[in-house]
Amino acid sequence: MHRRIRFVVIPRRIQSWLPAFALLLAIASAANAQEVLRLAWPTRHAAPPASGTPEVAPYLPLLRASLNRLPESALVNLALMQSSSLGLSSSDADKLSGLVARRYELIAASPVFKNVPSTLGYCLAETRPPQGLALIYRPRQTNAQTPVLLFVHGYGGSFLWYLHQLAEWFPNHIIICPAYGIDPSAIPAVYLDECLREAAVRLKHPLARPALVGLSAGGFGTTRVYAANPASYQQLIVMAAYPPDESFRAWPKTARSGWIVGALEYYVKDGGFAAYSKSLAARSTRHQSVIIPKADHFFLLTHPAETRKTLLAWLSPPSAAP
Repeated sequence: MHRRIRFVVIPRRIQSWLPAFALLLAIASAANAQEVLRLAWPTRHAAPPASGTPEVAPYLPLLRASLNRLPESALVNLALMQSSSLGLSSSDADKLSGLVARRYELIAASPVFKNVPSTLGYCLAETRPPQGLALIYRPRQTNAQTPVLLFVHGYGGSFLWYLHQLAEWFPNHIIICPAYGIDPSAIPAVYLDECLREAAVRLKHPLARPALVGLSAGGFGTTRVYAANPASYQQLIVMAAYPPDESFRAWPKTARSGWIVGALEYYVKDGGFAAYSKSLAARSTRHQSVIIPKADHFFLLTHPAETRKTLLAWLSPPSAAP
């Protein structure tokens, strides 16, 4: 039995509209596509120059001289070659170099990330910058209800692979990554407030109350910010750090926090983290902690599956968690 094929004849008047209609669809599709935005704003609260950090001062001239000639991936590899300045053994540095290189390969292949400029030049500035700087990952069709993740980088600068990995795990979040010098352990709350205000202006809608996430030195900085004003944030998540003494002593009862650490960290092995965690849990009703077995300070790279699982459970709605 043969099917009868019907041909639809489109009137010439409508045919003349089709190219313009297709163009409008393409424009609308592009407007709703994922993108990474570079955000700058005037500030008096930027980080002091990186030269004030004795551990890295000897290597800064070489890194700065390479900023305009090498991609961020090469600069990070160059920094890892100076493993002693980072407190790493040569074998650990080699392992991390391979993992970071793989992440930058994914960035180079990504239509969204491949042309995003590095913020390392800003982080390694010789003088205090007159502007704040951040990168924003924007998913499709954001509004005031879109969940927001405010991520503060670790020691060394705001690397592009941080944002890329978080966007891979949370493709439907607005992810804001402020850059704050080489050591964000004392990042001021006002700098983050400025960043959020400018992001709302740039995105053209109010922002949902963000989850504040800090890594390593950024974990110390975000803990200080959150402990002083927990109502400004939906929750605090700290990776590879423990609470600074002043924040620990003044920990708010209303705090909602999650902590992820590697089992091989010295403060985990000596029982210090367990004591911190027990005390924080007793003083706030919404405290969680995860210790990743056989992991050290760099579990974000070496143990991504375990890290992702924990972050998804804490940051995603119950129905979206795996």
